[in-house]
Amino acid sequence: MTPSPEFDALFWRRHLYWPLAGFVLVTLPFEITDLDLWCSEPFYDRQLRAWPWLENFWASTVVHKGGKYSVWVLGAVPLLVFLGGFRHAPWRAYRRVCTYVMLCLGLSPGLVAALKALTRRHCPWQIETFGGQVPWTRLFDFAPAVAVKGRYGQCFPAAHAATGFGVLCLYFAARALGCQRPARWLWPGAGLGLLFGFGQQVRGAHFASHNLWSWLCCWLTALLLYRAFGGRAGLAPAPAGGARSRS
Repeated sequence: MTPSPEFDALFWRRHLYWPLAGFVLVTLPFEITDLDLWCSEPFYDRQLRAWPWLENFWASTVVHKGGKYSVWVLGAVPLLVFLGGFRHAPWRAYRRVCTYVMLCLGLSPGLVAALKALTRRHCPWQIETFGGQVPWTRLFDFAPAVAVKGRYGQCFPAAHAATGFGVLCLYFAARALGCQRPARWLWPGAGLGLLFGFGQQVRGAHFASHNLWSWLCCWLTALLLYRAFGGRAGLAPAPAGGARSRS
């Protein structure tokens, strides 16, 4: 099978090289300064030695708990279309793109959750600077393995932000479906990821850089799955009664 002409040098520049370069430029200040601490400082009350937003209704209930349920509801749409294809023939053409979206929505936070268990990084509320027990280190500094209440850190990357950033896959689905201006479909994933990430940051659950790395994980997951499915040629609905293009 010949490679799809969609995956030319321009595609990879726009979807891999330029995003990676932008990611490095944005994350580098977090590694050479204490920017993570500065971003979290406004949300920590030093007089009370507490995070006032920790149990805030907006941050805890609406964004943290309600946010993940909203993405589950979104994920139910491609699932229903996929299952509906068993009864409604016109829906069958959309099974592959629905499978792609469901995999992205599941694998993106799943990958980040697995990384959290491996990196053993702690949350801001566990750092000495904010009244915790763990010394502050930047991401690529040596970090001693410190167990707090019998548990090692599981705060990097940010899984809740990844639940929102997983919706970035709608951009690639829009490309496959031939939507005009598919870039507009980047906004739901970017907006949800930033909202979920900020909601956790104000609670002391994550540093700002944790959310950036979650974005990278989700973007690469969506991009690589898009390539694995064959891109536009592999995901576009096949014409009724016709074979899928292999060009």
